[in-house]
Amino acid sequence: MVSPLEVKAEVVDGNLVIFARFDDCETRLVVDREGHVRGACTCLKYDKKLPCMHMAHLFEEFGKDAIEQKVAPAKKQRIFREEGAGAGAGSEAGANEGAETSDVDKSDKAVLTASGAQLLEKEEERIAELVEEADVRQIILSLTGDYKDLPMLYRIRTKTGERVIPSWAAITKAARLQGNLEVVDVSLKEVQGKLIAEAKVKDLKRNVTMISVASRLPKGSESFAIEILTSKAVRNALRKLLDPDILAKVIEHAKKVESIQTLDLREAATP
Repeated sequence: MVSPLEVKAEVVDGNLVIFARFDDCETRLVVDREGHVRGACTCLKYDKKLPCMHMAHLFEEFGKDAIEQKVAPAKKQRIFREEGAGAGAGSEAGANEGAETSDVDKSDKAVLTASGAQLLEKEEERIAELVEEADVRQIILSLTGDYKDLPMLYRIRTKTGERVIPSWAAITKAARLQGNLEVVDVSLKEVQGKLIAEAKVKDLKRNVTMISVASRLPKGSESFAIEILTSKAVRNALRKLLDPDILAKVIEHAKKVESIQTLDLREAATP
């Protein structure tokens, strides 16, 4: 399987153009108003008669939904113009054709924007799931007391580029370096049959208290529910109180010593 480092999409002359940059090549797909797809790729396996794996991946991941939403309004407008001409609209239909084409272009852009926003939102949800699952694994490992080698950063390759996110280990390390942070209280309660942890953490230096909760529990981790939820609630509160400069230093150090775990976006569970 392949994943693009960057993906861009725009409407050009009424056609949907999707461009992607992979590790070793660049790929482009063009979808016209009729829904016909053509494309090209700079990879060595590209063949005009047979799409390469980059083109296939791009179409599967980005093309289908956008194409289905894009082509429908264009067809509807064409049918309207043809019926108008057949009913004797004649010059009136011709006079309005430019305005109708403009409306279709605006609809194309609006659909593309909405489709792109939905894809990004879905991707953010999957990234959050991956990070939560990885943090839970770290929390469980920390229960043994031997967690000095836990990765401090998660590297995730997304459709828009590479993301680097601090792990549970990085947040707790930054909190220790910052100091003057006290966990005032951690409590558990049940809300609509669901267990929720609430943590209160105070910045003693600035006299600021933050309250955060945690409720998400990945499947298979029920045996450690209390430990996981309380640790996550504390982590969430610490995030709000951390000095950005201190966290940045932890991230810089983690990169230097390569304390990084790569997470595969395709491993995220379906919500």
